[in-house]
Amino acid sequence: MSSAAAAAAATARKNYSGGDQRCHLQKDEASFAHYVVCGVSFVVNNNYRPVQAIGTGAYGLVCSAVRTAEDGSHRNVAIKKISHTFENVTDATRLLREIRLVKHFHHENVLELVDIIRPQSYDAFDDVYIVSDLMDTDLSQIIRSSQTLTDEHVQYFIYQILRGLLYLHSAGVIHRDLKPGNILVNANCDAKICDFGLARPLNAIEDMGSNAHMTYYVTTRWYRAPEVLLCDQYSKPLDVWSTGCILGELIGRKPLFPGKNHWLQMPMIASVIGSPSEEEIAAIDNVKAREFLHQMPPSPKRFFSEIYPNANPLAWDLLEHMLTFDPVRRYTVEQCLAHPYLESLHDLSDEPTCDKPFCFDPNPSDTPQVLKSLVFREMMDFHPEHFHELSRMMEVGMLKASMPDLSNLA
Repeated sequence: MSSAAAAAAATARKNYSGGDQRCHLQKDEASFAHYVVCGVSFVVNNNYRPVQAIGTGAYGLVCSAVRTAEDGSHRNVAIKKISHTFENVTDATRLLREIRLVKHFHHENVLELVDIIRPQSYDAFDDVYIVSDLMDTDLSQIIRSSQTLTDEHVQYFIYQILRGLLYLHSAGVIHRDLKPGNILVNANCDAKICDFGLARPLNAIEDMGSNAHMTYYVTTRWYRAPEVLLCDQYSKPLDVWSTGCILGELIGRKPLFPGKNHWLQMPMIASVIGSPSEEEIAAIDNVKAREFLHQMPPSPKRFFSEIYPNANPLAWDLLEHMLTFDPVRRYTVEQCLAHPYLESLHDLSDEPTCDKPFCFDPNPSDTPQVLKSLVFREMMDFHPEHFHELSRMMEVGMLKASMPDLSNLA
């Protein structure tokens, strides 16, 4: 399997279309170095040496880098640059939530936050650099590669995802955006859940109404549970549904529910698991959702033995329990881990849960500048040796930001 992961990683690097991937050193100062990566400026501490671009998205650019510790040891990392972070409350709150989430987690199957790079000044902190461990590839690249995936590989990947989910759910957090591209993988098959930009603590789903547009990306729709599509209901079972979709994709090497748009996604799901029963429809509170389901043409249920005839029969059974229309009847993460399909890997003594729940209660009155100071304080936790310097930097920067602009006065 190491060859599959390595081949997928090589393909990803070859196919990356961001132009020249290499990093060019522009300026080297006492404590900071300025690199240009695919035309994007990276100003980092001198103990970081960016290598090449490895991905891009709405947030900005990600590059691989080498981090040198004080003892001379090296660590391969990924640096994500988030530009113009504090221009609006929504983006700033999302970043603060994601940082606190990942700082809260300590688990082998959850991507670790290694550092938030110390800025040159408080003003320069409008661009935030998030550092995590560097992984070789992701499940999306592996699925699209030509390398063989055995049943043992599928079991191991799904087990690790569920093991990580058990930890997240025990902390009262739902990921909400599980898909192959958000499962990072190393050449030795170790898998880590990443990208917590849409993750939410279960006690704080109140902002979903204003942020619902975030969940309708085309590539993510295929892994969305029926209750999300129909009613915008978010709870732990939706992550189990998404993991079931990933299981089917690992077996079949293509998405199980590739709906072309939001309205066709539910009929696509029904064409596989069958139309929901009258009892299941009646249990839905949303009147429009019930009307939509009644207007859908009836679809008979297909058996996973028909869809994946060469798969392990135990995988068929697990898929049946994970891809159940009714979230109440859908398997929990604990039930999935205890399923016979994962019997060779399941070990209660080695499936840790989180010691305390994660809580995040943003103040609706927080301005972008207040949120910037809160993110800055999170960054300071990674640099205790510079505490006094950074405290003074923040104090001066906040004072400057609060002063009225007199430049336009005659």
